[in-house]
Amino acid sequence: MKLSIITINRNNAEGIRKTLASVAVQTYRDIEHIIIDGASTDSSVDVIRDYESANRSSAHPLTITWLSEPDNGIYDAMNKGIEIALGKRVVNALNRSELVEDKNREFNRSMLCGDKNKGVQKASGEYLYFLNSGDALASDMVLEEMVGSLDGSDFVVGRVNSWLNGVSIGISPLHAEKDYTMYNMFLNGINHQSVLIRRELQEQYLYDTKWKISGDWKFFVQSIVVNKATIKNVDIVFADFDRSGVSSDGKALIQERLAIMQEVLPSRIAEDYLKVLPNYYEVIRIKWLMEHPFFYRVYRAWTTLGRKICK
Repeated sequence: MKLSIITINRNNAEGIRKTLASVAVQTYRDIEHIIIDGASTDSSVDVIRDYESANRSSAHPLTITWLSEPDNGIYDAMNKGIEIALGKRVVNALNRSELVEDKNREFNRSMLCGDKNKGVQKASGEYLYFLNSGDALASDMVLEEMVGSLDGSDFVVGRVNSWLNGVSIGISPLHAEKDYTMYNMFLNGINHQSVLIRRELQEQYLYDTKWKISGDWKFFVQSIVVNKATIKNVDIVFADFDRSGVSSDGKALIQERLAIMQEVLPSRIAEDYLKVLPNYYEVIRIKWLMEHPFFYRVYRAWTTLGRKICK
């Protein structure tokens, strides 16, 4: 099995329906789909059950495991998905989970999926991929492209098509090796919907649950900037990314990144970024202007004229 897709959801029935539908039609079938629901009170669980039922009758069914239980936020839910993928957490008949004491213990994943005729399987794909409720895979064949790009790198990074309130606002750029500096991570980060993560690397890091929206950013900074993880960049649009979620809270995002930098970076490096942080949006604006020479010249002419008028 090449890939474990992890989807987290809470009270987003229409979002989870869209996400599951995009996985169900994939031409590549050798995946496991792990769905973590945070004890939703809307019809989300019914949507998941319908997905599971339709999958059983499919000519080429996916491996599906899901649970619905309370959690302590987005990163606690993501960690549960990782633990299931790694075989460290199992799901019982009531779709509740428990940690496995023996990390090497195998369990009957097929029983969890409702198929009692199959044998015991070892959990986990070679790579993990997070596709949140409300996001959708970019095409019916994109998993084939994604799996075809795997080469043993710690991260395989593609692109995402961002949507806000039902309107496409653009496709993220194709990354290059130079983009993974602390400076660029500080300004932009990486969408986890655009990243395939090697199982052995993800096993080293569970997400820090004390952060509400920047736990994945901390993971990328630690593994890429600090520990020099290997990266392969591919010109493939992995998913349609819904930007209306909690991570769109810019003020909270900056506050968390401030605290994370103090935690994971040497003080001499962190202090430089902490001085810039209060002017974060001004830095973003200037960076954009420097990357677009025509608009930069217009900006310079306009500000020069403004200073002359003020005199």
